Amino acid sequence: MADAFLAALFEVYTPDEVTRVTVKGSSRKPWDSPIDYVPTFSDVDIHVRYAAPPDPDRPYVSLEQGLRMQEAVEDGYHRRVPAPLHVPRLQFLPVNVLETQPLYVPSPPSTVHVLYGTPPDVAEIDPETSRSAARSLLLDYRPYLRLLGEHVSEKSTPYLWDVLRQLTWRVAPAVPRALEVMGLPYEDAWGINRSTAVRRLEVAGKDELAHAYTSFYLHEWAFYLSGYSDAAAGRAIVASAARVLALAVAIAESA
Repeated sequence: MADAFLAALFEVYTPDEVTRVTVKGSSRKPWDSPIDYVPTFSDVDIHVRYAAPPDPDRPYVSLEQGLRMQEAVEDGYHRRVPAPLHVPRLQFLPVNVLETQPLYVPSPPSTVHVLYGTPPDVAEIDPETSRSAARSLLLDYRPYLRLLGEHVSEKSTPYLWDVLRQLTWRVAPAVPRALEVMGLPYEDAWGINRSTAVRRLEVAGKDELAHAYTSFYLHEWAFYLSGYSDAAAGRAIVASAARVLALAVAIAESA
């Protein structure tokens, strides 16, 4: 999928317009247990660095370009993999925009694979700045948690996917952030896979958080294998996610 995206990208842009393309996230880390990658829930995270700086009046990808890329990615992937077990889900972000966010911290180099261009510069991460950002981002979950019941109450199973997606991108970083707040160095907290993160939580005596985090991804597997029809699994995903976020917030509040 990453190769198909790269080929599609250069159907729209010239090499002079793009300086680097990288892929990161759970798809690049070791898969030691089922929780380390869940089809359709886990992303193939691709970051693109453009040569031009961000322009608030002009997005990096126009609608026309986006539609051309979507078609090229889909066609390219199915040419490469004619009978996939599942179609990986891409998440594409311009690094130039990410770097404008106040609490942005780059991924550890060990988790980043360069598809095009030169490897990113290895910037020294200030531990206290990174830990403070992790704590602030965990505390930002509180308003969402308060309204989660309203968000889920109206969603019958065929429409639950919207809530599950919102939860997935919140739960995934919650444990690395909690581990960092607990004192684990940034490179370790973000460089390990989920299986290792669970073991780190257990060693630290955070068994309840470890169990909720594991349950969240196992219930996602059950929902995926049911063809997204297992209503009980869908509700269990939501309940597990809420527990993960609440426990991670509590760690941030006590720090």
